[in-house]
Amino acid sequence: MVIISCKECRRKISDTAESCPHCGARQKEATKKVKEYGAITIILIAILLLRIAMNLFFTVTLQTDLERWLYGATAIIYAISFFGVFLKQKWASILVIVFAIIDLILALISGGWSGLGAGVADLTLILLGYLEYKQLSKG
Repeated sequence: MVIISCKECRRKISDTAESCPHCGARQKEATKKVKEYGAITIILIAILLLRIAMNLFFTVTLQTDLERWLYGATAIIYAISFFGVFLKQKWASILVIVFAIIDLILALISGGWSGLGAGVADLTLILLGYLEYKQLSKG
């Protein structure tokens, strides 16, 4: 429990008080609750950051313009998804799933060890995106 100032009368009150005991002003409306992040969300955010870094690396190292464009575009989409997941939006989970499938296909086409690592990250993103979507649908 933390002591804060009332939004109206500025007297000292508990941060858990729904209204000020002195003036009766409601406190909870003015205070936004920070959304709790579960393990699925935290892991999803971490892998999204990893996947953004991987795609940016591939954008620099690949030979053809088409491959560079595709990996650059998916890095941008993953960055948008990252912010959506951070803000707990359902659309972000769907975006993660769709673009992880596209990225998985690209990884399988490119092959090699980097393709294998990217494929594992994409499969993980698909699973976590689905679990995050289910979790957001319940609440």
